[in-house]
Amino acid sequence: MTATSHVLNPTCFQSETKRHYGGLMPRYNKSFELSIHDVDLIEEALRARGRELCKMRRALSDENPADLQSITVIEADQRETEELLGRLHNQKVFYRPGATPYVSG
Repeated sequence: MTATSHVLNPTCFQSETKRHYGGLMPRYNKSFELSIHDVDLIEEALRARGRELCKMRRALSDENPADLQSITVIEADQRETEELLGRLHNQKVFYRPGATPYVSG
């Protein structure tokens, strides 16, 4: 086993991490600094990906047994993309004026 494959092996990651970081486990970055433009670009890329997946799904037939596995994978990818877009949407803070009652529309 090479050193590279050993580091990438999830079961061995903790021991390799302790050896490389002196016993401290690395932490995930839970805070990202993205501009509104950055988030717009990410959302647009996810929507474009959704459109491409939709085109791919439309090209496949439900009656063809050879297409069933591809359909399953595409639909799972579509669901994952839509859920990510939903999580991004739910983290947004929308403007509402504080001084006057808010009337949407």
